[in-house]
Amino acid sequence: MKRFLSILLAVLMLTAAVPAVSVPAASGVKCVASGSRTAASDGYYYLLPMCSTKYVLSVMNGSKKSGAAATLGYYSYMSRRVFYLSKAPGGTYLIRNKNSGLYLGPKNGTKKRGGAIVQSGSKTSGANRWYVIRRGSYYTIQSSLSRYVMGVHNNAAKNAQIVNLQAYSNRSGQRWKLVKYTPAKTNVKKTAAKLKYKTTTRSGMTAADYAVLNNILGAVETGGQVYGRRNYGDYTPPYAASSNEHTCTLGWAAFYGEEAEALVRQIRQRDPKTFAKIDSKGIIARKLSVDWVKTRWRPNSTEVRLLKALITTPTGMKIQDEMATKIAKAYAARCMSGFTKNTYAVMMYCEIAHLGGSGAASRIFRRCGGTYNLDTIVASLKKDQSDTSSRYQVGDAIFWTRHMKCVEFIQRYA
Repeated sequence: MKRFLSILLAVLMLTAAVPAVSVPAASGVKCVASGSRTAASDGYYYLLPMCSTKYVLSVMNGSKKSGAAATLGYYSYMSRRVFYLSKAPGGTYLIRNKNSGLYLGPKNGTKKRGGAIVQSGSKTSGANRWYVIRRGSYYTIQSSLSRYVMGVHNNAAKNAQIVNLQAYSNRSGQRWKLVKYTPAKTNVKKTAAKLKYKTTTRSGMTAADYAVLNNILGAVETGGQVYGRRNYGDYTPPYAASSNEHTCTLGWAAFYGEEAEALVRQIRQRDPKTFAKIDSKGIIARKLSVDWVKTRWRPNSTEVRLLKALITTPTGMKIQDEMATKIAKAYAARCMSGFTKNTYAVMMYCEIAHLGGSGAASRIFRRCGGTYNLDTIVASLKKDQSDTSSRYQVGDAIFWTRHMKCVEFIQRYA
């Protein structure tokens, strides 16, 4: 589900700037950054480094064992990626992983630059205490034992990248957003009563409607929630979005596996001269004779460069739009045959299905009780936030800004 996660930028800009003040450390270790040292409230958070838009602090492989390393993981609802911050003596904080119940700290209490950050069971050890210093809209997290801070190794935003102790430089991998984790219970009837979205009596989907839908999906998938914008050159490596995605994902609409292969194959068929010019050594052409998923193809840097060049040609961009429309038409047909032909509702069905598949979209629509409009659909989505029957739910809070943008754009442009 990686592709939805660019939509989360709007959620992250949530704290107002505060005046900087010097912060003396009670332990005698001087804080390297100025700011408010007690501004963070106790509670569960995602910790997102500002060098990334889709990776958050996590624990390697979701381990519950002491000594497991802190790394980056794909922004998701998994408890291994949620941490409880609580105030400790001397103006410090404890950072406890929700999944394991263990606390983060430098390995073996090291005070050395580059030291690994791991989880352990001690909550009294000074090694597991941190200064969490608010600096406007982000935080600097410094070990209480040294002048080193928590940062992403090499400032590289990628899955499983280690997090370690670093000399303070205020680079983006050392600046952390605290995004509140709130799996709140929701009264769906009360929520539905408050909603007053626009309705339409239009039925079915025209060519113009599918063009609008592509503009909407492009915005929430890879376009930074800007209507009509989409990243045709988007590339996501294997396993970055899910442990079940064994090969890469290509294009603005997140074409994976067989669809990604089909995209590249069609580019070669329709524009063989440009394809041959870009892929002059036949590197990508040879890959079209094998199954990307079964072989678990992990493109190297040269192959990634060639793939991006191919899918951003005029032919490649046109095919991406056509493929996205074809997929949307299949989803729309399921909605119109099983639920409703109302244009707004069909668009929402396609948006939800694009996120979680037609099964998830149908589940949301079955909750609507036969009335299909933006009010009932949003209320049904909201109910997912109190449904724990599955690890991932399309209505979870982590996807909420995506759905709200789609509702906004449908009312404005459809």
